Amino acid sequence: MKKLKYHLFHSIFFLIPQAAQLQHSLPDSITNRLREAVAGFKDRYHSPSIVVVIVHDKEIIFSEAQGFVDIEHKIPATIDSKYLWRLLRKHLRQPC
Repeated sequence: MKKLKYHLFHSIFFLIPQAAQLQHSLPDSITNRLREAVAGFKDRYHSPSIVVVIVHDKEIIFSEAQGFVDIEHKIPATIDSKYLWRLLRKHLRQPC
């Protein structure tokens, strides 16, 4: 878990700002690492879906949606998926 947090932290706070300054899209190597981190986070917490969007200078430079918003009907998550705030609040308050 600590390794996943380190990689996610390292990717977001060190690699993305540097890459985003050079261009408005991320290199494939960083995009692939972010996708792996998102999948690892989803699997680690047994979440049915996860949506991550990274914005730089008011432009989306990375977005990833994995899993299902509705498992029963197999409705996939998208970056436009809506989530109830009361469900998210519980997870945001828990210590990592």
